[in-house]
Amino acid sequence: MSWCPECLAEYEVEVGTCADCGVLLSRTPPVNLPPVLVYHGTNANDAQILAATLRGEGIEAFVGASNISLPQAGTNVNDNTVSELDVYVSASDAVAARAIVLEPQLSDEELTSAELSTEESEE
Repeated sequence: MSWCPECLAEYEVEVGTCADCGVLLSRTPPVNLPPVLVYHGTNANDAQILAATLRGEGIEAFVGASNISLPQAGTNVNDNTVSELDVYVSASDAVAARAIVLEPQLSDEELTSAELSTEESEE
């Protein structure tokens, strides 16, 4: 395997440069890096929905409290009492995760239309 030293994306050996960064790839595996922040949410629901979306795309993601210190014992970051939450991914998934974060969101009309077409195709 080869890895991009910039974004840490993994490639097959025969690939020479990173498709995202244009940097020459390295055969040395990246060092275990800390998780990367890809989204700062202003409410718990948005952060949880994004984390679930990323997982659905095969990117392991987790949600953590936005403050720098660790949450106090007993703090449940899955409820709505924690107002601001961040979404983190591994460094090797950061570029793909950020691309998903930046995708335009569907409007309510588009979601309704997609639901209706899915229901019709199931019948």
